[in-house]
Amino acid sequence: MKNLKSLVALLGVAFIMVQCQDESMESITEVNKETIPEHIISGLENLGFDTVEIPVVPYEEGYLVEGDIYLTTEDIVKPVTKQRFVRVMTCQRSRNVRIRSNLGNRWNVQVNTAIRNWNNVNGSFLRLVRVTNNADIVINFDGGRLAPNVAGMAQFPENGRAGRTILINPDFFNGRPFLNANVRSTIEHEIGHNIGFAHTNTAPFGRPVPGVANEDNASLMNGGRAGTVRQLSFNDRRALRRLYGPGNNVCF
Repeated sequence: MKNLKSLVALLGVAFIMVQCQDESMESITEVNKETIPEHIISGLENLGFDTVEIPVVPYEEGYLVEGDIYLTTEDIVKPVTKQRFVRVMTCQRSRNVRIRSNLGNRWNVQVNTAIRNWNNVNGSFLRLVRVTNNADIVINFDGGRLAPNVAGMAQFPENGRAGRTILINPDFFNGRPFLNANVRSTIEHEIGHNIGFAHTNTAPFGRPVPGVANEDNASLMNGGRAGTVRQLSFNDRRALRRLYGPGNNVCF
């Protein structure tokens, strides 16, 4: 009888301990929902961590994830760079993309250079051609529609055709040296959007280009770098060949 009473007492203690543990975990979960910033939770989920079954816990300058993994805020929200695309042209249309520029002679020299740089990627059948009418892409000044700190705007492809419009903001270059290479890289970057590329450093927008490196801080298609001189990187070229090149390509 004494042993039975002891067993009942032990079971009671065990029940209380489990109950307290459940309440403690529930309390942590509630704190997790209320105090962990949303961008931290989404960043962890984008990295593949479980934030539901195992609560995220603030710790020093970062967070404990999945119980025993310490990550700083920078580890979690650091942009993942990768060539990405949104939509593509048909393979056939990519072979003759007609571009009309209404920017005037001072700017059109850089338009021509930007076109030549895209055309000179070995292993890609993309061809951009300057025309004066019947264009697939039209480049205009923005006419005051863009904010002063925005260098340009472009459209992604639609229904297998190149994005129709590029706007260039001349006000962006006011008060700073007119660098031909700067203008060229801005136009070249915007053309990249018209043929399908998203920003390389904006994850997870767009779809990753298959078979291209995970990181590329040198990419012409990195966003937020207007005003700097950029070139098509090695991985930009690889990505272009995957979108518009012979063999296992993405275009259709």
